[in-house]
Amino acid sequence: MEFLNNIWTAISMPNETLITLLSIPLLIFIEAPLTFYLISNFFNIKFSKKQAFIYILSTGIMAVIANYLISFPFNIILNYAFAFIILFFVMKLSFVKALIATIFPSIVYTVIGNLLLNPYLTLLNITYEQANTILIYRLPFPLLMYILIFMVNLIIKYKNVTI
Repeated sequence: MEFLNNIWTAISMPNETLITLLSIPLLIFIEAPLTFYLISNFFNIKFSKKQAFIYILSTGIMAVIANYLISFPFNIILNYAFAFIILFFVMKLSFVKALIATIFPSIVYTVIGNLLLNPYLTLLNITYEQANTILIYRLPFPLLMYILIFMVNLIIKYKNVTI
């Protein structure tokens, strides 16, 4: 019974270490591929499996390194610069297209996150601080956001919304 109590305490109380550890696989295995396919579908980019693998793995690992080892705002600048370099050199996009493709996913994530946040906080009757520090509230939010972005991605792909 003590074991279950410890688990409940870990997920229902503020626990920054656990949130950090669980955000790493989310970033690498969900957010990086989702971002890649959002870019490739919206900008109608043809890619090989090798290019997709390089983009997903390198941007995912760089995002983890930047988020946890470099202070804000330099981590954001490094993430954008690295994503731009990968899009420009590996995906062989033009300068302007690579620049727009670097910024576009952030716009989508921000709009969907902002539209989802207030109903999420109101429905659960929690504060913004609780939503960010307590795992049982923190984990469902990015998962809901990823599901919505995945649906936007499918709409872009099957309705042929491209630039």
